[in-house]
Amino acid sequence: MHKKSSLTIINQYFFPMESAAGVLLRELAEDLSTDFEVTVVCQPEAQKGDESAPHAEYRIVRLPPPRWMSKATTPSSLVLRWIGAGLFLLRSALWLIFSKKQSLVLLASEPPFVDTVLGVVCWMSRQPYGLLIQDLYPELAEAVRLKPICFASRPLKWLHTRVTRAARVVVTISPDHQRSLESRHAKVTHVLPNWAPVSSTEPPEPAAAPGELPPERTRLIVHYAGNLGLACDLTTLGGALEILRRSGQLDNFSIVIRGDGLKVHQAKELAHRYPQVQLHKRLPLNQVGRSMGQCHAHLVLMPTELLGCVYPSKASSIMAYGRPMIACMPAGSGLEQFVLERQLGYVSRAGDPQSLAAAMLACLHDLRASPEILRDMGLNGWRYARHEWTRQQASARYRDLLKEAVGDVD
Repeated sequence: MHKKSSLTIINQYFFPMESAAGVLLRELAEDLSTDFEVTVVCQPEAQKGDESAPHAEYRIVRLPPPRWMSKATTPSSLVLRWIGAGLFLLRSALWLIFSKKQSLVLLASEPPFVDTVLGVVCWMSRQPYGLLIQDLYPELAEAVRLKPICFASRPLKWLHTRVTRAARVVVTISPDHQRSLESRHAKVTHVLPNWAPVSSTEPPEPAAAPGELPPERTRLIVHYAGNLGLACDLTTLGGALEILRRSGQLDNFSIVIRGDGLKVHQAKELAHRYPQVQLHKRLPLNQVGRSMGQCHAHLVLMPTELLGCVYPSKASSIMAYGRPMIACMPAGSGLEQFVLERQLGYVSRAGDPQSLAAAMLACLHDLRASPEILRDMGLNGWRYARHEWTRQQASARYRDLLKEAVGDVD
């Protein structure tokens, strides 16, 4: 009987942590376990039950943060998060050094610089490794002027480039990442977008047909759901809302912001300033699908300076539920081109409140005059997420390229 190759996935987030990254990695671990002996090294505390025990499909090694680590979203907590990330990197490095050598170690890019730091550890300990780049942190730290890391961005880029060149496989989730990496001559072997996590594709109660819109036609109900972090451009949204208010159009909209993160205080300010804005906490995973269908369109807000550093993975969940999106994106971004080519929604320029207000008004006009336009946009995304890039198709691609990386090709 053929012995399975061993595969270790290292990432800060993993189920039951309620984030898209955690769900995606759980699904990937489950699917790859048919061909690999999978071990997941992650940070969050396990819930009560069998999450802390070995799984029949894969093994989990949890390296939780110290109990004194605060989860508050205050500015001071950012320092604590960096301390927690550093401790996770240190403990993961020790685990790699003292554990049994793996056929392949897959480093997914959370916490910051996990691919750079642990890539060096793998190289020094002669562990074959691959990279799954979802956020590009040397560029991200430089873009947001994250002190003191931004001062060392040049040597960090140099080191990260060397790490990619020594990797067996380097996967990015968007062509934006690929262009950024190749601009500094780093290696990229595959571009594989994230698929929609299953929690986002579950129908609400009662179930709605794909593309079916809420009955409300006088107001446009727009949702933003997800992490209110560095990659969420609430400043441009606030500017667009002020433009709509001055033109007397804001009462035609209902804006629902659902999430938490470092910018939650900015979201609270918008909700306080405009009665048309509602702020809600993040929903449990088993209720996400229901929320996704309670609007006409979803907002995707990305700052210009983060082009090539991050990618709004929420787009896959929006498509999977059959809703159009209003994408406020940097010019030339991969998602902007994808939305236009596939006719998935409305596009506006990042950092341009006037452009975002115009896109929102165009969506409102279509809702009132030709709601079938919104339904068709939602259906276009639904067909892509359900037929052209499913979890099964993505997992099959990962399985093939990882087996090739370890030299275990049938």
